[in-house]
Amino acid sequence: MPCSRLQTALSEGLLSQCDTVLLILLTISGRKRREEKRREEKRREEKRREE
Repeated sequence: MPCSRLQTALSEGLLSQCDTVLLILLTISGRKRREEKRREEKRREEKRREE
């Protein structure tokens, strides 16, 4: 769901507190996954350079 639609739903009270917490947790876990992928890519690049 696009950010603007989420903000509208939140401001209009269409999402419960539980829904909001779940969205926050999903956002955080997605960021952590992306950061971990970046770290793995950097490690692979460093290994290639060493070889």
